[in-house]
Amino acid sequence: MEERADVIHHLLLDTQDTWVIQETAEALLARKDTIGLRYVLLACSRADTNDAADQLGAALACNPQWMTPEGAD
Repeated sequence: MEERADVIHHLLLDTQDTWVIQETAEALLARKDTIGLRYVLLACSRADTNDAADQLGAALACNPQWMTPEGAD
C-alpha cells in the first residue's frame, strides 16, 4: 500500500469530485487497520478545500466502525 501512497493521497484530496473522496475514505476505513485510518486522517489535516475537508470529516464521523482493533487510540 505504501508504494501507492501518492495515488491514494490524490484520490483522498480530489478537488473535482467529492464522490471519489468519499469512496476512497470509506474503503480505507473499511480495512479497519491503522494504515488506512492514518491515510484518511492525514488527508483530513491537509485538505485545502471545504468540500474535501467536509467529505473526509463525514467519513470519519458517520461510521464508528472505522476504529481499529487497537481501539480509539
